[in-house]
Amino acid sequence: MAVDFGLAVDMEGFNVCMEEARQKARNARFNAREKSIVLDANATSQLLNQGLASTDDSPKFQHEEHSSVVLAIYTGSEFIASASGDEDFGLVLRSTSFYAEQGGQIYDTGSIEGSSGSFTVNNVQVFAGYVLHIGSFMEGYKSKALSVGDEVKCKVDYTRRSLIAPNHTCTHMLNFALRIYPDPVIVVSIGCKVEDLVADPECKVSISIELCGGTHISNSRYAVAFYIISEEGIAKGVRRITAVTGECASQAMKLALSIDTDIIDASKLDGVALEKKIGSLKSTLLDAAAIPATRKADLRKKVSELEDHIRKAKKKTSKRLSRLRWMLQKPLVLQDNPSVSLMSTWV
Repeated sequence: MAVDFGLAVDMEGFNVCMEEARQKARNARFNAREKSIVLDANATSQLLNQGLASTDDSPKFQHEEHSSVVLAIYTGSEFIASASGDEDFGLVLRSTSFYAEQGGQIYDTGSIEGSSGSFTVNNVQVFAGYVLHIGSFMEGYKSKALSVGDEVKCKVDYTRRSLIAPNHTCTHMLNFALRIYPDPVIVVSIGCKVEDLVADPECKVSISIELCGGTHISNSRYAVAFYIISEEGIAKGVRRITAVTGECASQAMKLALSIDTDIIDASKLDGVALEKKIGSLKSTLLDAAAIPATRKADLRKKVSELEDHIRKAKKKTSKRLSRLRWMLQKPLVLQDNPSVSLMSTWV
């Protein structure tokens, strides 16, 4: 049909979009089923009774491809010798470089590749020492099969982990800072107390030592920046702090500076134009923008000052209109003097 109308078909673009749609479908299917793929007490007992040792996950701290062997394949209800097709299932390996969700850090993703199939890892959980890699076979591969005993390669998405590690490390930093301050916390300084920092900017930084098996950055400079975006109550006595690091932190500050520029430009406006600009700043930028919380407070103050300017201008205009109405209501008096031209004056 396309040829009949002289149109060309972008098959490459079609295939890319099709794969994206398939991935969305797989993710939706996975999200609906992931809770069912759990190694419960009976399942872990079966592994233990078979003499299978718990998973060696020490390679998770090495940023490199890792070789391992499939020890068990789990469907969510039973163990099977081989897996094929498009259904989700879980793999237990002898050793793994994947980080299983624990200790406040999210799981790794990536792939596990064997000679007969490539398995997409969407989730990694640990049960009684056994690390379960949950996912499905990759689309596009002619061969889709994995069996117990197969040798495989663990390929972690280290690009994704490099974004997680700064968040995890900075969470520890924030936790340390919050613990050294009384409730409620008004100002936070990581390392030095605020009073000591003000008195002596060169004060020595305290050291936070916490037991953690997560993946971290070796130096805080690799986080680039760390900004708290919001703080809110989610339940009685429970508060949630949302923060960003790295490129997200840089973009948050860039957005804040952009809004600040908009506010400066708005201050040059008057009347209806200024009111519309303020409305835009409040609804589409300040209320929804992911920018550092301290900067957001400063920007809201500046917008509030613009609103005060509008109120004062309206009040001044109202006084002028009242004066004008008063003047228009006064009687017109004609001067009765032949030697003076006829003119009108206001009394």
